[in-house]
Parts: sequence; C-alpha cells; structure tokens
Amino acid sequence: MVWDFFQPRKGINYCEFRFPPEFSKVLENGTAVFGRQPVMNDVEYTFIHGVHHMWKITGDDDWMKNKIEGCIRAVHYATTSPYVWSEKFQLLKRTFCIDEWDFQSNFDAAVVSDDNNIMLTVPGKSQFGAHMCDNIGMFYACNQLAEMLEYLGRNDEANNSGKRPRNL
Repeated sequence: MVWDFFQPRKGINYCEFRFPPEFSKVLENGTAVFGRQPVMNDVEYTFIHGVHHMWKITGDDDWMKNKIEGCIRAVHYATTSPYVWSEKFQLLKRTFCIDEWDFQSNFDAAVVSDDNNIMLTVPGKSQFGAHMCDNIGMFYACNQLAEMLEYLGRNDEANNSGKRPRNL
C-alpha cells in the first residue's frame, strides 16, 4: 500500500481511530503520521505515474532504479488487496462513491459504520464499483512500469507488467 498523506501529529490523528490499523502509521518519535483513506484505490497507480514522469523529466536512472521495487509492490498491492481489487472481475474496484471522489454517500457509509464514516471501506460489506478511469490509470501505469523494467534489463518482468498486471 502507498500512503496517501503525511501530517504533523498533534494528538491522535483521525485516521488512527476511524480506519483499520493498517491505514495509518505513526513515526517512532510520534511527531507525524502517514495515512491512507480506505476508500481510495488510485494511490498506487498515481505513484507509478509520478516515478515514471520524474525519471523521464530528469533522466536520473539511479533514482528510478531505487524506486522500481516500490512500483512493483504498488502493483502487487493494487491487484491483491480486497480493499481495491476484484478477483471476480480482475479489475480495480473502489467503494461505491461519487465519481472518483474519496468519500461515499451517507446512505452507503451507513452500511458499514454507525458513525457516518464516509471514508471507511469494509471488504465483504461495502458496496463496490469498478471505475473506468481507475482501470485505465492502472493499465497505463503497468505500461510505464514495463518501460522502466525493460530499460533496466528486467525483460521477463517487463513482459508481464504491461498486459497482465496481476501476474507481476
């Protein structure tokens, strides 16, 4: 999973008590927290887009090589996590929300939460949908990943990443 945000921590952050524990991480010294809204499914592919674009802009091969394992882990998470992947349809899914905003309606939130937690996702309970833009974004990211892997001479992995992201 790729973190969605990083914030200074002044007391308990909302993601620490509103979401399952895997969606927040407090720095050891307690001064900041990494967080992720469970309803989101675009963070992994936008991470890959960012790595690819930065590499193309700067030409910094060493920097890209240092980020490539994170890109592979991002695809793995996105194509295996019950929060964002539909095994049945082999597509990215997101909690049923308006367009690609990061919250669901009060009606849908009430299915999984008594306190109207509009960013909470619970696999097996939440309503999900497959959004075209998410799956196009992941397809594009897998092709970008394939280009980077090929550049690094990792051709077997590159051949798998562009067309069948779940097989990485």
